[in-house]
Amino acid sequence: LNTPTANQQFEQGATVSLKATATDEDGTVRQVAFFAGNQLLATDTLAPFEWNWANPTPGNYQLTARATDN
Repeated sequence: LNTPTANQQFEQGATVSLKATATDEDGTVRQVAFFAGNQLLATDTLAPFEWNWANPTPGNYQLTARATDN
C-alpha cells in the first residue's frame, strides 16, 4: 500500500485515496483488494491499483492491500 502513509490523518468527510503497487515475477496480478481491518472495501483489476474511499466513518483504521496473482 503506497498511500495513505502510516498515521496519516484526514478531515471528516474527506475522500481517502488508496493506491498500491503489485507485481508478479512469473505471471500477472489478477487483482488488488483493499481492506480496512478485515472489511473488504474494494477490488481493482487494472494497474495502477487504486480506489477512492469516499466519506469514511471517523475512526482509526488499519488499511491494507492484498494482491492475487493469476
